[in-house]
Amino acid sequence: MKGYTPLFAAIAGRRWSTAKLILAIATAQYCPKKDEDKLEFDMGNSNCLLFIKCFPDSLLFLDSDSDADSDASYDSDITIEQERVTFTDIATRPSKVQTNIHPKRMLEIPTQWRKRRPSENEPLLVGPETGEAIPIAMAVIQHDSESFLHIADLYHSLPQPLPLPTLLLDIILQEDQAQILDEYIKRTGDGVDVIEAQESSNAGPLPAAINDENKTYLGLNVHGKKRADLARKNDPNASRHSDQEPPLLWRAIREKAASVASYLHSERPLAAYRHFASVNSDSKAIWFKRLGLNKGGELEKCLPTWLGWTLDSLGESPLSAAIISGDVSMVKLVAKLDPKLMTSCLQTECVFWGFCPKKSLTCHVQNQILWS
Repeated sequence: MKGYTPLFAAIAGRRWSTAKLILAIATAQYCPKKDEDKLEFDMGNSNCLLFIKCFPDSLLFLDSDSDADSDASYDSDITIEQERVTFTDIATRPSKVQTNIHPKRMLEIPTQWRKRRPSENEPLLVGPETGEAIPIAMAVIQHDSESFLHIADLYHSLPQPLPLPTLLLDIILQEDQAQILDEYIKRTGDGVDVIEAQESSNAGPLPAAINDENKTYLGLNVHGKKRADLARKNDPNASRHSDQEPPLLWRAIREKAASVASYLHSERPLAAYRHFASVNSDSKAIWFKRLGLNKGGELEKCLPTWLGWTLDSLGESPLSAAIISGDVSMVKLVAKLDPKLMTSCLQTECVFWGFCPKKSLTCHVQNQILWS
């Protein structure tokens, strides 16, 4: 029964308060080998009542998500004398049961999933029908934005908040989930290549760049300023293809994520990055604030280019990404979303891939006519 934990059951039953309770209990029972690794669970703004009835040592738990609302609630003229009850916060109650397994493991254990077969009015399934995924990735695969939000809150509720897994972005694009992408950006600020963005902005480098396994190396440090351009100077062929991922839009187009592509052409990404910067205080959020979050600021001016609405020096563009995807509908979509940019892209040869978009589209149309 790999991955089937009490937390999984609570998530599957959409009992979000119960899910927080389970993590609180797991935190109370967590007993690491070193005392400095001990945790204290923060319930935050949870609506659940996490208390223990002290005198019989039994658990009383009222879940705000429960369906048993009013069956036992009614007006009565009968007065029943009851013993006064004292409550204790379960998160601070010492537990006789102890384990050295960190509570975050319940969020990291994959379980099996199977996609539901679509109805006659829904499109056919895309990608694999079965597989394994951690709970938050399963929410994306099942196109469940509500579960995604609540599980993301669980990551933040841990004593040492966990960052959302980076693999989520790829899954979001594969599943073409624009709404979930919007929430993902609000929580992580991901989707913008900070190395490229620094070189084209006036905000300077990230305030605190640490060269370790959890941070992005931002280039050489010259007179107190990060110089990613000098880090690649000795390699004349160094480009996006050798050390960086394509812009978010191009990745979405190659995955044939039409909803995400349309989302990235709207005003919602700008609002999402503004939200991330306003509610966070890490180095990335501070850097976004330096760009200016107000209307007409540098973030508003530069964000479309950073997301991929641009034609780079090698001739790559949203149009070339659409051609590589092999999907004519994606070519039509990007042309509809930004006709002016597509006009420039048609006339520019793609150096890295070795084709001219205009000629490639002509050949593709001719092949379709021949095989139709």
